[in-house]
Amino acid sequence: MRASIVPLLALMGACASGPSSSSGDSVDGANSRDYVGKDAHVDFATLQFIDDAERQRFERARTCFSERGNDWEHDPLRRVGAFVEEDWCRGEGAQRGCSGGNFMKRQGVDKAGVGTLHYTDRWPEVFGVQVNATHRPRTEGWNVSVSVSTNGKTILGDQGSVSFGRPGKPDEKFYVGTSYGYTIAESSFDLNVDGDGWALLDRIRVSPQALRDEALPRWDALKTKVVTALEAGQVLECVYGEYEGKGIPPTCIERVPLSPKAVQEEVAKIEGRVRAIHTAFETDAEGLHAALLAVAPTDCF
Repeated sequence: MRASIVPLLALMGACASGPSSSSGDSVDGANSRDYVGKDAHVDFATLQFIDDAERQRFERARTCFSERGNDWEHDPLRRVGAFVEEDWCRGEGAQRGCSGGNFMKRQGVDKAGVGTLHYTDRWPEVFGVQVNATHRPRTEGWNVSVSVSTNGKTILGDQGSVSFGRPGKPDEKFYVGTSYGYTIAESSFDLNVDGDGWALLDRIRVSPQALRDEALPRWDALKTKVVTALEAGQVLECVYGEYEGKGIPPTCIERVPLSPKAVQEEVAKIEGRVRAIHTAFETDAEGLHAALLAVAPTDCF
């Protein structure tokens, strides 16, 4: 368990040390880097939040991340389409921008970001808030990625999600969120949770047990929905027509139930996935919770 916690202490200390003296608007050092929105920097003071609570949430996260990432690469506050966002990152490839290429798929990287939204004809009025943070240790511990978005209106859906995984073990990846989904062939299964992403974080940060009690019943319920549909012959797959060339995918001409063999395989797959999530909490619930708190402390999210 110590191996899961020790690499995160630097992250926990960064936000606990107090707000940064920097406004975060400086672009010193960023002009030599290439990143999306480089030619559209924004002064935070110009933003007109339509909701003061959202402004406070945005500013709290921005202050925390500015302190956490005071020696990281920095993509300053800028307009990117309908988004107004700011990012901090470190690790291999960070010098080429926090969102470029396969940066977030590498181990040994960290990223934090905050954003809001706008309609072009109402600029500089802004609405909604998005906060995200990721820690991917090089070898030991848990990968953790936290993302919350609210009040996205017609631009961005509201959501909250915390993803966990281990370096080099893709089969152990799972998430806790405001919604859960699972897809087999042409059939999709969904499970929605009451409350927004901020409420989710408030619940799961209380204790390792609270995190476990949020995750396991949701995954068990989703598994039940999937297995019930599979055993009732309600999961469908496509029968495709002939491929006619020119890069055009063949047409789905008929949807039919899965074969008995495919049903058995899919039941085993969903049961194995949920069993692995149970095992993660049985063996390292405290490590999972510590990883979450290090990446998403209350003074950032």
